[in-house]
Amino acid sequence: MSPRFLESAWGAYDEWCKSQYVVAEFVRLHPLLKNERLLPERVIRTYDRETVSIDLIDVGAGGQPYSSKARNMIRRCVKAGGVAVTLSGRPAFDEFRTLYSHTMIRIGAPGYYHWDEAYFENLYSLLERTGVVIGVKRDGRLLAAGLFLKGARWMHYHLSASLSEGGIPGAVNLMLHKAALLGAQEGLSHLHLGGGTSGDAEDSLLYFKKSMSTLRHQFHIGRRVHDEDTYEELECLWRREHRDLHGSKMERLIFYRDD
Repeated sequence: MSPRFLESAWGAYDEWCKSQYVVAEFVRLHPLLKNERLLPERVIRTYDRETVSIDLIDVGAGGQPYSSKARNMIRRCVKAGGVAVTLSGRPAFDEFRTLYSHTMIRIGAPGYYHWDEAYFENLYSLLERTGVVIGVKRDGRLLAAGLFLKGARWMHYHLSASLSEGGIPGAVNLMLHKAALLGAQEGLSHLHLGGGTSGDAEDSLLYFKKSMSTLRHQFHIGRRVHDEDTYEELECLWRREHRDLHGSKMERLIFYRDD
């Protein structure tokens, strides 16, 4: 992509933001596209966390390019009667949604993980067009399930849920392997698993995902302020109203965002 084109495109975007009275924007960059390299200098960019993916070429050739522990968990789950299945239709989606809600309550997830009705309705519409629900069952009972979104090149792991009691060790491992097989069969190159729940290198979710992955990626975020004077004025007002916040809460990339 030529520098001249980028300069022209960003200039047009700046003019549009100005016409719409945009004060500031929060930017999420794509860890596989690495599109942070296309940003203009005005964007303050920062590394957020590591994410991981599975190279589906190895999976398509019949392999399991995971850690030895992850491969063992898959075998344990299958031996215990776990069966990975592709789920479709509204009843299956609603079953996943119920399991997801119970999981979020069980693990004490923050409020923003408890999506509202409109979110799930839009998600179901998206899944019908370009996604899939993959579950692991035993004797007809859903033990674990995940939502996967497909693009032209990649598959993305979005949401998942699992039972705490009555489940089988390795159910989520088997679910991810099934998704990787499906992605490989459809000619996709990677299954992006995302990262952990934080930027901590020792994050437990990231640790698990690493055991099922083959590639590492850097996820960046950014801030772009279009109206400096208004932004500073709003930030002063916000900080005045939130004097009780301390430490990292006062050092957000954009002052009002809790990311």
